[in-house]
This record gives sequence, structure tokens and C-alpha cells, in this order.
Amino acid sequence: MEYKSIWKEDFAKLEGEIKRLDAKIDFKVSDLRSDLRTEIKESKVDTVKWMVSLFIAFMMMILGLYFKK
Repeated sequence: MEYKSIWKEDFAKLEGEIKRLDAKIDFKVSDLRSDLRTEIKESKVDTVKWMVSLFIAFMMMILGLYFKK
């Protein structure tokens, strides 16, 4: 009987640790998820800026070639 109560207490402690670690992992994942969303938004804005600037540069080259003649 004595061993059963010792094991029960150990399993209860382990279960508490697992729950604590699970909550900690959930917090870290949600934090990383929000950071990732921010990074994606910033990269989208940078991509659009590059596309617009390249479009303007190409249009200026085409117009320059057109008016050169």
C-alpha cells in the first residue's frame, strides 16, 4: 500500500509539470505566431515596394528608348 501512494504522488507531480510546460509552450507558440504574422506583413509591403519601383524603372527605360528615336 505504501508504494502505491508514493507512485500516485509522483504521477500527480509529473502531471502538474506537464500541464505547466504545456501552458509555457502554448504561450511561446502564440508569441512566435504573432511575430511571424508581423514579419509576413512587413515582407508583403517590401515586395509591393520593389514591384512598384521596378515597374517605374522599366517604364522609364521603355519611354527613354521610345523618345530616343
